[in-house]
Amino acid sequence: MDYMPALKSERAFFIFGAKSFRGKPGSPGMKAFNTAFFTDANGKMLGRYHKQVLLAFGEYLPFSRILSLLPAMPFADGFTAGPGPVVFHLPRGVRIAPLICYEDLMPDLSRKFVGETRANLLVNLTNDAWYGKSIGPWQHLWLAQSRAIETRRSLLRVTNTGVTSLINAKGELVKSLPMFTAAVMQTDVEILNGETYYVRFGDWFAWGMTAIAFGIVLLHMKRLLRKE
Repeated sequence: MDYMPALKSERAFFIFGAKSFRGKPGSPGMKAFNTAFFTDANGKMLGRYHKQVLLAFGEYLPFSRILSLLPAMPFADGFTAGPGPVVFHLPRGVRIAPLICYEDLMPDLSRKFVGETRANLLVNLTNDAWYGKSIGPWQHLWLAQSRAIETRRSLLRVTNTGVTSLINAKGELVKSLPMFTAAVMQTDVEILNGETYYVRFGDWFAWGMTAIAFGIVLLHMKRLLRKE
C-alpha cells in the first residue's frame, strides 16, 4: 500500500491504495477495483476513487467476455474501470485529484479532474517496483511533469520504491526521495486555482495546427502535380 499525510497540521488525513470489491465474493455480479481510499486520522472513511484507466493484460484482459468462453481460459476477469473523476476534500478548500499508477501520464484525465471537479492538487499513488533499479521509475516521473505544467497544479507523487517526489506547477522537480529507501518526505505544497488554456480548451490547438500542416502539405502536392 501507498500512503501520505495530506496535512502537516494537528489534523492528519491519509490516502492509500488497495484492491476493493463490490458485490458478493464469487457471485457473477462481483466487481473488483483498483482503489484509492481517503481517511482521517482515526481511520474513518471519507472518500474513495476507483482507477479509470486500466492497464491492458495487467489489470484487465481485452476481449475477456469472448476469451472466458474458451475451455483453456479458466480466469478472464480483472479490474473494473471507475465511473469518473472524484476529488478528496481537505480543509481550507484543498481538493485532491487522486491519480493511480500511470494515470499521471494521461493529459486528458488530469484535465478532466481540474476542469470538472476544480481539483487544485494532483496526487499520484504508484507502484513502480516492477521496473527494479532501472531508468523506468525516473522516466515515469519525467513524463508526469507535463501534467503539472498543463494544469498549473502541484503534483505530489507517492511511490513504494521510487521516485517519491514533489513537482511544482511549473513542472520543476522540487524534492524527491532516493529509490528503494525507507523514508518520509515532508514538504510544503503550493495550492493554485484557476484554469489554464489547456484545461479550458484541451487539444484543439494541437489538432488545429495538425490540420493546417496537413492542408499545407496537400496544397504543396497539388501544385507539384500541376507543374508536371
